[in-house]
Amino acid sequence: MTRLVLAQYGHVDRYRAMRSGIEETGGSGEWLLLLLILAGVLVLIGLAVLTSYIVRHRRSMANSPDRLFRQILTSLDLSAGDVYYLRQIKRRVRYAHPAVILMSPRLLGLAASRAVAPEALIGHQRRRCDEVSRRLFGEPLPELVEDLPSEVFDDL
Repeated sequence: MTRLVLAQYGHVDRYRAMRSGIEETGGSGEWLLLLLILAGVLVLIGLAVLTSYIVRHRRSMANSPDRLFRQILTSLDLSAGDVYYLRQIKRRVRYAHPAVILMSPRLLGLAASRAVAPEALIGHQRRRCDEVSRRLFGEPLPELVEDLPSEVFDDL
């Protein structure tokens, strides 16, 4: 038992010596300064991560022509085959605003004819596009006039 009491006093002496050493050198102020700097760095890192998250979230919510096209296709309740067909047309014509092909049978037909160019939109391809046009607009494809200047549709 006396050993434990003596051992405890030995620890107390060591702690007092450490405390007096810190007080003499002014080390507690240095530790406080280091802790404040560390806390500031952690706050800055947290702000950077939060800002990055907010920017990514806003970009994902921003208006995107491709996202609009996907949303319209989803809301139209088309079959998977029709959606695939329209996405193929979109990929091949590469309009800046692909949703324009969903505005009228004429624009759908022009986009489809550009997608199969230099071939003409005839036979099976014409029938397939006509089916999709009837589902989308309730109208068949109009006769396409290829004499139109293509520059009119380049920025679509």
